[in-house]
Amino acid sequence: MAQTTSKSRILAFNANSVSGKLNAIKCLAETYEPDIIAICETKIGPNFDDNELLGNNYTVWRKDRAQGAGGVLIAVNNDSDVKVLSCSEGPGECIALTIQIHTRIVINVVNFYRPPSEYMLDNFVEMLDKFGEKANTIFVGDYNFPDLD
Repeated sequence: MAQTTSKSRILAFNANSVSGKLNAIKCLAETYEPDIIAICETKIGPNFDDNELLGNNYTVWRKDRAQGAGGVLIAVNNDSDVKVLSCSEGPGECIALTIQIHTRIVINVVNFYRPPSEYMLDNFVEMLDKFGEKANTIFVGDYNFPDLD
């Protein structure tokens, strides 16, 4: 799913493993030229180099899972200023960033993945409490809520 505005572009999707989709991800980045790319279910580990994904045009923040499942990342073009916000620890992965795009656009982006086998929602609720009240906050990810469409 891609969401665009006239001033900035955000591309967010569930990759279900980025390693087999590198060409498609690079093509999306070149076509849409997003300021921010948020991907969940990256399924990559520490041996995967950030430059393999998008080259040198983006800085990448990742939260990988040890066994090569799940995982999230947020890539931000190198023209933006970024501050890392803290996320709660627990089941699943989370990255939260405050990003200044251009001169007057500041947004918070929270990318969260919750495994479908995890029934506890404590860290998801904590994340909503921490970031849900902040203006200009965008939540993306895969929450695996089967009863919600």
